Amino acid sequence: MKVKNVLSALGAAALLMSLNANPASALEPGQWMDTRDIHRRHCANRGEVLAPGFKVQSCLIDNGRGYAQVVLNVFNASRGSITIWSTAATTPRVLGLGAYCPKRTITDGKAITCVLPTKRVGPGTYVDVFHRIFKGNDLTATAATAPYDHVMLD
Repeated sequence: MKVKNVLSALGAAALLMSLNANPASALEPGQWMDTRDIHRRHCANRGEVLAPGFKVQSCLIDNGRGYAQVVLNVFNASRGSITIWSTAATTPRVLGLGAYCPKRTITDGKAITCVLPTKRVGPGTYVDVFHRIFKGNDLTATAATAPYDHVMLD
C-alpha cells in the first residue's frame, strides 16, 4: 500500500511539474494534417495575422448528429516559413478547458489544418469558436482568429 501511495505522489508531482513547464499540456492536443475539403465545415472569414500573406481561419465541423470538431486552417503565402502554435476555445466549453495545436513550422505555399478531438455537443446547441495564434516561442507575437458562431444541425 505504501508503494502505491508513493507512486501516486510521484505521478502527481510529475504532472504538476509538466504543467508548470508547459501550460498547454493541460489542454487537449490537436493533430496537424494537410487541408482538404470536408462536408459540413463551417468557417469564419480568413484573417491575415502575424505576417503579410499568412492567413488563419477558425472552423467547426458539424456531423449533423450532435458531434462537433473544431479545426484551424492555416494558409502561408508569406514568402517564408513561420512557426506557430495555437490555443482554441469554445462557448459553451465543448473542449472542456480548451485545446491546442502543437508547434509547427508552415512553409511558404502550404495549406495545413489542425484538427481537434471530436466532442458531443448536441443538436440545436449554439457554439462559438476561436483560436489564439502564437508565433514561435514569443508569447507577445500573438493574434486571434475571427470568432465563428454556429448552431448545431438537427
